[in-house]
Amino acid sequence: MQWRGIQRWGLAVVGSWAIAGQAALAEPEMAVTFNDEALLLDPIEVSAPPIYSVQYPGDTLYTGSALTDEGKAMSGAAGRTNVYANLDLLPGVDSESLDPYGLGGTFMRVRGIKSQFVGMSIEGLPNYGIMPIGPRPDLYDFENIETLELYKGMAPLAIGSAVGNRGGAIALRFRRPEAEAAAELSQAIGSNAYQRSFARLDSGTFGPDLRAFVSGSYTDADKWRGAGSLGPRQNLAAGLGYGLDQGGPTVELFFNATDHDRNDFRALDYRQARNVGRYRDFDYNSGRTGDPAIDVDYFDYYHTSTENRDLLAIASLPLAAGTLSVKPYYAKEQAQIRNGKQDRVRDLNRYGINADFVGEVAGLEISTGYWWESADLEKSVRRMQITPTGREADGWVYLAENDGRGAIHSPYFQLGQQLGRLRWQAGIKYFRYTEPASTAFRTDATTPSDWDAARRDNLGASPDLSLDAFTFDAWLPNLGVSWALDPSGATELYANYGRNYMRPYAFVPVTNIVASNLARFEAAGLSLQDVFDDWRLETSDNVDLGLRLQRDRLALTPSIFYAKHHDLLAVAYDPRVGLNYHQNVGGATAWGAELLASLQLTPALWAFVYPTYLRFTFDEDLTRRGPGGTKTLPIAGQQVPDTPEWMLRAGLLFEQGPWRMAPVARYVGRRYADPQNAQPVDGYWSLDLTASWSSGGFGVLEGVRVGLELTNLLDEAYIGAINARDDGSGTVGFYPGAPRSAVLTLAAEF
Repeated sequence: MQWRGIQRWGLAVVGSWAIAGQAALAEPEMAVTFNDEALLLDPIEVSAPPIYSVQYPGDTLYTGSALTDEGKAMSGAAGRTNVYANLDLLPGVDSESLDPYGLGGTFMRVRGIKSQFVGMSIEGLPNYGIMPIGPRPDLYDFENIETLELYKGMAPLAIGSAVGNRGGAIALRFRRPEAEAAAELSQAIGSNAYQRSFARLDSGTFGPDLRAFVSGSYTDADKWRGAGSLGPRQNLAAGLGYGLDQGGPTVELFFNATDHDRNDFRALDYRQARNVGRYRDFDYNSGRTGDPAIDVDYFDYYHTSTENRDLLAIASLPLAAGTLSVKPYYAKEQAQIRNGKQDRVRDLNRYGINADFVGEVAGLEISTGYWWESADLEKSVRRMQITPTGREADGWVYLAENDGRGAIHSPYFQLGQQLGRLRWQAGIKYFRYTEPASTAFRTDATTPSDWDAARRDNLGASPDLSLDAFTFDAWLPNLGVSWALDPSGATELYANYGRNYMRPYAFVPVTNIVASNLARFEAAGLSLQDVFDDWRLETSDNVDLGLRLQRDRLALTPSIFYAKHHDLLAVAYDPRVGLNYHQNVGGATAWGAELLASLQLTPALWAFVYPTYLRFTFDEDLTRRGPGGTKTLPIAGQQVPDTPEWMLRAGLLFEQGPWRMAPVARYVGRRYADPQNAQPVDGYWSLDLTASWSSGGFGVLEGVRVGLELTNLLDEAYIGAINARDDGSGTVGFYPGAPRSAVLTLAAEF
């Protein structure tokens, strides 16, 4: 990647500036918002549990959960580069990383919903891509992230939730440039040749009330099983702020760039997964033999390379009744994924703007805004042939080009109010997405392997597979209330409802099915356009009921939830053509209970326990055609694949003087690999430990921290991630959890 050299240069410059000794920063007062109060984190005691309740800007109710700095630290090395690894502590969340460092890929479900159906935003602006559709969780260095919030169930209307938020919404906010000049450096080393270097430089306030920061990082590790590397991953970030100290108009600019190259892990099949102790180290072949039948499993034929660039601005203007904010943004992604006999390539660029107003008029809290986006999301699939001498291009599985840009229009309006002990909010959002027209091309083995050249030089357009533009839309209401049971508001009951959505996603697989069976579709009077015109947005109706209780040394939030999922895209039989393909025929129901319970045992010690019970089942059976003919799959009432009924996170958080330690136990109950629940996967326990020692300041140093992280401390052999489609179609992949690993970190602040 051409930009890699520039990024290394940027990291070197940041590091050299820091080492040169910038002016020391006075130690900041650390605080977190916890149920309306700012709780100061005294350096000699722990004053808050690792998770606390939050309300999104413009909301009246607390509907989300966030992690304190101590909570984020419990995720270890993986959490420094991966959003999903940080969220694993929360009830209702099962995040499974393929390696100890979050570099090799992470599968996550929130209340049973796959992460690709969970919306993610940074500063309220969308983070997403396609093929696979969904968020990109590994773009940010968490030293540059101020807050990380998860909204399960009802998602805030103000969040630009990208391709969808059927499983809830994730909200991140950048850490702003510091008011005083500062620098921080960290170096980590660990098992499997893990290394991570990070540096950040803050300018402090200069000129006409300006602040800036620049940071860079380099991360790499060997795969813990098989040949190959999980990096390098390189990040360069920068921010500039104007007016942050004055309380008037502000202008902010943020840039984030991430390059990541990695070899992929090989999945186990179900037979191997049942004997994970024996097949724990099974992976791709480390060398070539010259026999294509064997060399198809050569490790370097399975590789992911991505480049992401994100630029956003925030202009805020205080008005008499509130604040008007305008947020333009631009995002670009280029990727190539080698997957044995195929290459998946994508070239995505998006730009847009989010304008919103948050304020109070006539005693009512008002939040309203408009999100617009224009996107060109190009994707293709190249066919590859394994030969005795290597891997060669062999035409295209899917080659197409958009005839324009897609567009999103999404206005929203919300009202809220506090009347004594009662709080309420109600709002509605309209989401409209237009998929652009596209031209599909006919190809053969003579078609150039270069993507741009292939779109110019091919066998001509394929009218049967080319598409006109089509539009999806939905109205998304929400409603919530809370009632304080005491005058202080430290105990309150709450209830909320929200409708969420998900854009369609399986365009390439369905196109390939139609292309391979054109005669059947033509005989039935159907075209590819007809298939997609019948598609609808997936939606979910979500209800949460709960209690929030806060005392001096106790934080307790029990809740129950219910969700109804509609029009799910599932592979089902179409008797008109005698084939299986994705159709809006699925429905599912989720219900369960979660508990956030934290108790301060001593001034220096918190204990916490976060259990989850979850039932997520199909509403109807599915009809599908197989080798033995058409049959009905009896899946109604069965647990959705890769969804445990029981989960638990529990641990201790100790902080006394310069010492900090947090052991965390993790339990994931039995899951199933198939929708008929005929392939059980055993549950497992794991234990992780993070510990650190921090010094006081001396000289130009504000402080030094030495940290130790141990993951899977007991070295349990278990199946962690399961790559399974909810409807049971396709091949299921099983990934062993990583063995015991250790990371040592040295960090300094100037």
